[in-house]
Amino acid sequence: MDIMLLSRIVSLLTLSLLPLVCHADLRLITQDKPPFNYLDTSTGQVIGLSIDILRDASSRAKVAVSNIGLYPMVRSVDMARKQADTCVFPMIRTKERENLFKWVGPYTRNVWVFYARDDFKTPISSLEEAKKFRVGSDIHSAKTSYLASMGFNAMDLLPEDAANAKRLAAGRFDLWLVGLYEGKVFADVNHIKNIRPVFEVKTVDYYLACNLSVPTGSIAALNDALKNMKVDGSMQRMIDSNHFLVKK
Repeated sequence: MDIMLLSRIVSLLTLSLLPLVCHADLRLITQDKPPFNYLDTSTGQVIGLSIDILRDASSRAKVAVSNIGLYPMVRSVDMARKQADTCVFPMIRTKERENLFKWVGPYTRNVWVFYARDDFKTPISSLEEAKKFRVGSDIHSAKTSYLASMGFNAMDLLPEDAANAKRLAAGRFDLWLVGLYEGKVFADVNHIKNIRPVFEVKTVDYYLACNLSVPTGSIAALNDALKNMKVDGSMQRMIDSNHFLVKK
């Protein structure tokens, strides 16, 4: 037998005996942002619209998810940047974040709004008009960064948004910058009836942002799965069936 041919056969046999390289399961992490993602206290599981959509997408893409954890958003973003095979959601895709992650989505969207108390009587028709009022929100979020870039200063910020419904109702500030849907949920769970949305700031898309170590093939498969879910209508049915969502 030709020596060169024999050498090639031996090389192929050697490669076939090597163990297959398997990618680790993805770890997904998020924050408390109902109705998109939140803790079900009765089961200890993280549930919500984001979970439903991303689990379906991962199943279609055959990309395994090991677990879904709930942390403060600042910690979640830091973990996804530093830990292999880790993804954070929901994330706003910004210029500053673009090269820090690999992106899946968008898979749904939200609307940033100003909530005010029922006794707030000043009509607001622009962000410029809103600058004269005290604004509360959460720190280190894309929405507060957006307001800062538009010239808002000295905002009253907490690490998480959940407590701001009570603070607005108590008059700690005039306007609360929050997602339309979670604003309603936080008000409902705290039995707050005297606040309402008064101005729509911006519509934003939500993404899954993954550590740069996540294989490009997995990212592509997840994006293809989301596209198929849009085409077959399953994604919209999940959105429409979520009873928390405010019908505009």
